[in-house]
Amino acid sequence: MRDYKGNKDLPVCDVYNEYFTMANGWLKEAFKGWVFKPGMRFGETPRWWGRGMRNGPHEGIDLASYKNANGELIKITPGTRIPVIFSGIITAIRDDYLGKSIFVRHPQFSDGKRILFTAYGHSAPDNDGVPGTEIKEGETPATVADPGEKRPGVPGHLHISTGWIPADLATEDISWNNIVGSDRIVLFDPGLILRKL
Repeated sequence: MRDYKGNKDLPVCDVYNEYFTMANGWLKEAFKGWVFKPGMRFGETPRWWGRGMRNGPHEGIDLASYKNANGELIKITPGTRIPVIFSGIITAIRDDYLGKSIFVRHPQFSDGKRILFTAYGHSAPDNDGVPGTEIKEGETPATVADPGEKRPGVPGHLHISTGWIPADLATEDISWNNIVGSDRIVLFDPGLILRKL
């Protein structure tokens, strides 16, 4: 995993929180912002859900709770709808730590050699969210997965990763093992795109 430090060629989505509130029927006025504990942001190493450290730097951000207009902490729960950041094509769906990850390519953001992708981890994909499906910005192909017995003690949450993948990367090569271990795939802080988190 290499961190992308520049931001001049990155698209921006300033309305992701609005997609989230609309998809889940939350009152826009009641949503005041995500709450991040140490270990929830890109590159951090603490385990925010328990003691100890991660095996390596965090590959994205975790959304688990937000503050409402009264300053109360509201946890997102399994079944919470997950909107995509940009229009694209669902490229792969892979098992992950708590559920499944949906990988979306965004060919409109390409320089011919690389393509922007986003990954939505710890999800429960809808039946119509299959590889090859085109999806529009803000649409919801999945919900937050229920960790259940798979990972007791880890609360349901959404993991988002963003990065550049080579345009010639085969679909079967898109997996967490290949992303984290690759020097051809460049991950970067989703906050560079989602500036209003």
